[in-house]
Amino acid sequence: MKRLSIVGGLVGGFLLFPALICAKQEDDPLWVKRLAVAKVLAKREGFPLSLSELPKRNVPDADNAATYLSQLHDMKRKKPLSDTESCYLEGVAFNIAKATPEQQGQAMRAFANRKDIADLVEKIVACKNYYSPIRLKLSKITFQSAPVFPYPAYPVDIMSELSFVSHYFRTKTLHSLRERRLQEAFESIRKGFRLARVIAPAYRSNEILNAMFTESDAWRGLETILQFAGEASGVAHAVANTIKQEGLTTTFARTLLFEIATSMDMMELGRRNQEALKGLKSLVMSEKLDFAAYHYPTNPAQAATRFINANETNLILKTALIKRTISAPYYQKLPAAFPPELDFVKGVYSKKPDVCIAEDCLSVWHIYRRLFAKHTVQRAVLLTGAHVLAWKVKHGAFPASLKEVVSSVPLDPFDGKPLRYRKEGAGYVVYSVGETGKYDGRVFEKGRGRESVFRYPAPPQKP
Repeated sequence: MKRLSIVGGLVGGFLLFPALICAKQEDDPLWVKRLAVAKVLAKREGFPLSLSELPKRNVPDADNAATYLSQLHDMKRKKPLSDTESCYLEGVAFNIAKATPEQQGQAMRAFANRKDIADLVEKIVACKNYYSPIRLKLSKITFQSAPVFPYPAYPVDIMSELSFVSHYFRTKTLHSLRERRLQEAFESIRKGFRLARVIAPAYRSNEILNAMFTESDAWRGLETILQFAGEASGVAHAVANTIKQEGLTTTFARTLLFEIATSMDMMELGRRNQEALKGLKSLVMSEKLDFAAYHYPTNPAQAATRFINANETNLILKTALIKRTISAPYYQKLPAAFPPELDFVKGVYSKKPDVCIAEDCLSVWHIYRRLFAKHTVQRAVLLTGAHVLAWKVKHGAFPASLKEVVSSVPLDPFDGKPLRYRKEGAGYVVYSVGETGKYDGRVFEKGRGRESVFRYPAPPQKP
């Protein structure tokens, strides 16, 4: 999609839209007209202008994974995992290739001793719904002393439990492989995918990210199966089929609705409450904003109105632009109006008062785009790696190129070219060039790094 078509799509069908939104500031100094037209655009795009406009859900507790994740949190708090149990149930430090029979026995005992957790984990993945209610009490927010979004009791708690359950199934996969129980290993992987699918329809970005990471854990489990038993009859085909059947489950489209709704509610609070407005400005480093350069009214009340209206208008416009570019390949150049990427860790905030809230709120979409691109290519790399290994099992040798294996080689979202492949020693490597565009499939000194790569056989790990 070309830049002009993207921008043109924003205003298509609105004959008055360009004239009103782009009106000279002296014609609309408080941005009242421009905000009114922007809200019409928001309705056309299906954007909620308040959290109250998001669809309500009524999920019974017995069919809500969030219910059992909250129970899991309470259970682990009342009866904490021992260091040994944590090591073997979450398995982040468990190396199946180097596990001794004694370690494997300890792992089996850890699972048996915590049957209470095992039973609850099974209830979680048996659920078909996940819903953590949004209860933002904006009228009570004071930005100076409270979080901007004070969630109810369990959403913060259950985020860590989602990761725990994800690692739990990946670890069960490792133990099943150690015992040569391939069917059980695949079943654990499928439960990981099932958990990701249940979480994926959520609104909040941290929940969507957890669904993505859960799915990535399942893919890593499949990668371990390939490394451990990939040349056994039918295993590589089974891995490829599992990846195809499960498909991609994550999207940030719903998060976009949540982000604009919370931001609009936050600014509406600033419009109604001067103390909240002070806190709102402090969030965007107001002491560094150049109000004079933007010809702000000297009257404090008018200045506050302009500040809120301008940012609401730009939030809608930039959100619409994000909506239309969110599915574009990562390598494609973004429109100039796309919110810039800001480094909040280093204290880099927008200094333009008319767009500071909009750009600060939406800057995170650069991160989301990168994560989604990497997530997409991670799946493609693993699937292609499985196809290559299946080819080797059938033909007795590795192919000269990926075109011998698949009719259409997946494209790398980071440069738009086919995934890279090469034979290497007694095996091969499939990889993406990554967001730098320079990764060459090399082995990292420590771990797998940030790149998407499948290497067979796996490189030896240092102790």
